[in-house]
Amino acid sequence: MIFLHQHNEKTQQVPFLDLKATQQELSAELEQSFDRVLNSGWYILAPEVDAFETEYAEYCEAKHCVSVANGLDALHLGLLALDVQPGDEVIVPSSTYIATWLAVSQCGAIPVPVEPDAATYNINPT
Repeated sequence: MIFLHQHNEKTQQVPFLDLKATQQELSAELEQSFDRVLNSGWYILAPEVDAFETEYAEYCEAKHCVSVANGLDALHLGLLALDVQPGDEVIVPSSTYIATWLAVSQCGAIPVPVEPDAATYNINPT
């Protein structure tokens, strides 16, 4: 629970996200999947990964899906797909997780930090 204090000093209880209830709904299916993967001893480039990529591509109505280890890898592959080259400048939020800048640097490109416009939260062209 998160407790908020009102002006009259009464405490109001706001329910917090119940992750246990969410997990319980999928518990049996998740446990079967975990057991299957752990018992196979094959965690990377495994049949389970192939199945996930195929099913997710179908779900997204895409021709392909490539799963990666983390957000940095995903951003890096996206920049490579866009043909970002060494020396290119890539606009990045000035306040972001380090992976955003690292993905640009991995391509040899130059991260260019920008601040959003205070009224619109879009890039301020001035």
